[in-house]
Amino acid sequence: MRRDITMEEVRLHKSKDDAWMVFNGMVYNITPYLKFHPGGVEMLMKAAGRDGTALFMKHHPYVNIGGLLSKCIVGSLAKSALQETAAEEIRQTRLARENLVRQDQGQEREGQPDTDMTENAPEGGSTMRPEAA
Repeated sequence: MRRDITMEEVRLHKSKDDAWMVFNGMVYNITPYLKFHPGGVEMLMKAAGRDGTALFMKHHPYVNIGGLLSKCIVGSLAKSALQETAAEEIRQTRLARENLVRQDQGQEREGQPDTDMTENAPEGGSTMRPEAA
């Protein structure tokens, strides 16, 4: 097993005939698995030539990829590539967190009235009409 694979080398393997992906610092040749992927070839190709850790965890956090693709291991990323991948994962996590915060803030605003109902109330505070006697 190789221990010096760079992301530059991984990026060269992004076709349906030659597809590698990175998962947790390990490099896999996913070409033989493409036709067996339940989600289809196109979904798996989103990770070809890239670090697919975040995409994989989004859809399959319960799957043991090491066991599933043990025969497809090419090797591990070089230390510099691991640092690059970690930086990208941090960036993706930060963006996802920011999107969630924006969504939460939007939902909070939707639940609030647009105006203050007491703003146009007559002196005394009530906007209700007195019932006819």
